[in-house]
Amino acid sequence: MKSRGNIAVKIQLTEFGENRKIQWNCAVADQLPYAMIIGRDLIQHLGFVLDFNAGEITWDGVTMSMRSISSQSPGEQAQELQESSSSPPLSVIGQAEARQVEILDADYKKEPLDEQIPDYLSADEQSSLLRLLEKFDTKLLSGTVGSWTGDPYDIPTVPDPVPYHAKPYPIAHSLLGLTKREIERLEKLKIIARDESSPWASPAFVLPKANRTVRLLCDSRRLNKQLVRHPWPMPKINELFRNIPRFVFVTVLDLNMGYYAIHLAHRSSLLTAFILPFGKYRWLRLPMGISTAPDHFQARIDRLLGDLPFVRCYLDDVLIITETDFNDHLQHLEVVLRRLEDAGLTTNVKKCKFAEQEANFLGYRLTTDGIAPQPEKVAAIQRLSATMSKKELCRFIGLVNYYRDVWPQRAHLMAPLTQLTSKLVPWTWTAEHQAAFDKLKASIQRSTLLHYPDYEQPFEIFTDASSYQLGGIVSQAGKPLAFYSRKLTSAQKNYSVMEQELLSIVEILKEFRTMPFDQRITVYTDHKNLSCANFSSGRVMRWRLIIEEFGPTIKYIKGADNTVADALSRLPQDDNGAECNVLTEEIYPLNYSHITQYQSEDETLQAAAVQYPRKFQTKTFGVHKVLLSKAGQVIIPSPLRTAVLDFYHTALLHPGMNRMFLTMSNSVYWPGMRRAVESYVRVCPMCQTWKRSPNQYGLLPEKRHGREPWSDIAVDEIGPYSYSDEPSAPKLYALTMIDLTTNWIEIAPVKDQGAKAASLALDEFWFCRYPRPLRVIHDQGKEFVGKEFQEMLESYGVHVAFAIRATVHTILKASPAQLVFQRDMITDSLFTANWATIYSRRQRQTRRDNERESRARHDHDYRIGTKVLVVKDIRKLPKLAQPTEGPYTVTAVHSNGTLTINRGRYEETINQRRVKPFFEADQA
Repeated sequence: MKSRGNIAVKIQLTEFGENRKIQWNCAVADQLPYAMIIGRDLIQHLGFVLDFNAGEITWDGVTMSMRSISSQSPGEQAQELQESSSSPPLSVIGQAEARQVEILDADYKKEPLDEQIPDYLSADEQSSLLRLLEKFDTKLLSGTVGSWTGDPYDIPTVPDPVPYHAKPYPIAHSLLGLTKREIERLEKLKIIARDESSPWASPAFVLPKANRTVRLLCDSRRLNKQLVRHPWPMPKINELFRNIPRFVFVTVLDLNMGYYAIHLAHRSSLLTAFILPFGKYRWLRLPMGISTAPDHFQARIDRLLGDLPFVRCYLDDVLIITETDFNDHLQHLEVVLRRLEDAGLTTNVKKCKFAEQEANFLGYRLTTDGIAPQPEKVAAIQRLSATMSKKELCRFIGLVNYYRDVWPQRAHLMAPLTQLTSKLVPWTWTAEHQAAFDKLKASIQRSTLLHYPDYEQPFEIFTDASSYQLGGIVSQAGKPLAFYSRKLTSAQKNYSVMEQELLSIVEILKEFRTMPFDQRITVYTDHKNLSCANFSSGRVMRWRLIIEEFGPTIKYIKGADNTVADALSRLPQDDNGAECNVLTEEIYPLNYSHITQYQSEDETLQAAAVQYPRKFQTKTFGVHKVLLSKAGQVIIPSPLRTAVLDFYHTALLHPGMNRMFLTMSNSVYWPGMRRAVESYVRVCPMCQTWKRSPNQYGLLPEKRHGREPWSDIAVDEIGPYSYSDEPSAPKLYALTMIDLTTNWIEIAPVKDQGAKAASLALDEFWFCRYPRPLRVIHDQGKEFVGKEFQEMLESYGVHVAFAIRATVHTILKASPAQLVFQRDMITDSLFTANWATIYSRRQRQTRRDNERESRARHDHDYRIGTKVLVVKDIRKLPKLAQPTEGPYTVTAVHSNGTLTINRGRYEETINQRRVKPFFEADQA
């Protein structure tokens, strides 16, 4: 089966619940017997359990029966359903509409210029910018296809190329009309033309885009084998960002269909001919997919704008930066726009950003303070679930490496995943890989803002090496400019410690060469021998030549002070003595030598002791003179407070806020210690996930009752019940049904929790007696999501409920029987229901109930990107079981009191009352 390309599809398996959504990349093929075929990769990814003997499918605790293959097409089934049902549920219609993939014609509308003016500019600045843009409105900003002036492009080929003529790819009937209209549009724009003479022909197809437009693509692989590239120095993206100065204003321009602006020579036009089932065409403009196109386009744009120091170009993306004021930025912008217009180019105004202080460019977010990964890209990485194939893992690692300068410890965190991609390592996804995957995503979420280099200031480079990895950071005045980390090769692991430390300096200078070269550089290392200028041995001498190119000053720094670089290169490995000493100091922070050292360095504390001597006292412990409070508590200086909190919370087995504070206050003190304890305990991951908190989160949303009887019913199954206490006694279940407007109830016995028994009971005790409801509300129990119940669409039973039905409801001011039968069931007197009054009365009572219930709950402002814990049903849990699941990231917040969370394998919409917020350290 041939694939014509891939498309991202959002899938909703309603049998398992309407709140679960999956996004998956699917291949598009013609003439499939089904609307979709799910492969083994998706089944494994989601964790489906297929039981063919029982004919059941289980997914995440929900089980449903397998369905038999229908001979009808989906369209015939839908038609039959519509004809057989006089009132199909509205939810079914909505789900059917949501599952449709809508593909529209390519749309290139001109955008209004006034909508592109930033709101934060003053009125005068907005007017000045608008007047400037209006000068170029007719051509450059018109949204049409450009026509680059100059000679047409002649695509270079090998001598005597052999023509290749392919057969056309088949096109699905649903895309045929769309493809023809796109071809007609491109013909009118003179981008392509019909061809009957070219001996060349590559197959072509239409690919739907994420914004529901389409793109014509050609499979030019056979043609590319006979082309000769003339390589042009393409900008390195990381290098490009390192050379951006700190700016005040930035403009991002996107050239409209940039490749199409370049005309092709006639010979080259014949080479690019392509074939479709309904005709043959050739490109008149430079198409995408030609291997020589990027080099040629970058060379042209560099010749056009490359001499402007305030411009950075990467293919059809243009960045204009200004370090001074708004007027200078307008001048820079006008110079660029004038050159582009004179060259015959146009821009896609919708994708342009003019005179902004923040802008997205090549996957990064540029701000006036620094650079960080684009939030949308980070969110996309966060939504990825655990990779289950080697190909997917390679793509994930490639995406992370794109931002390698931004995330510290990248190489260390990725080490288990990188090893798994080797051809020599069998593919087995273990707990170690899952842990590395989770830690890497957590590190990505805490992206560091990288500052712009100031070439008037000296550079500081902190380097370090461990037995398996190099690490370092380039900074200025304590602000990070770039991080570096990578694994050592097998040979490099055998180097001496001094050689590995020196190698870390060499590698970081080479990696960021253009930034510190010919600048004042100080390299800090915790290996004292490197601070001497005496280098020996052949390997070290070669490295010396590299280092001397930069002329750095190498200074020794104590390992304890070189924390950043050390963290990038080191985590505990074997149980050797040195690392045991480090761990001892971390676990027992109440070390008098440390306390006295940091107390003496704390100028604020020393000044307070001199100014208020009655509030302090000193006591000697061995050879250490320790400063205490008046009550005899050890005063903890700032650098040790986090370690002290860690120690007490761990040693006391994760106590609550009050118990931890009371215990600590017996021995230690610092100003604001209670707040520090509360913040620490509040964000402790183990306390949040394992403790059963009495606090309930999520206020009750406004509820709307039905205005007419029989429109909405709710069903549920209760039990099991038994006639005796004997274990062998038969079990009985009951199906309860209630009309949500009149409160009329039916209860039906069912023999088991199967979907078939529930469907028969609902049919017999409700559908055969009362008008058919428009909507049936139920939970996700297997008896309701099963095949038989869903096909039946609701049934409720009657039994032993007369006393309830005949009792006057305190809110309705009438019994359910009076409302249903319009007469009193005891006195046989007539009764007329005022439905408007009943509706109003129920709404008022529901509002009062909601307010009463919400007073006992905590309101929380959930935001996209924050994390939550899903609270399990404690009634069904063993005493020592973990009461929560997660944490999971919130991907959407809805006005009806629900959230959409990313559960890893799928997204789920869940009621806020079933979750509680998960606090992280930066939220303390």
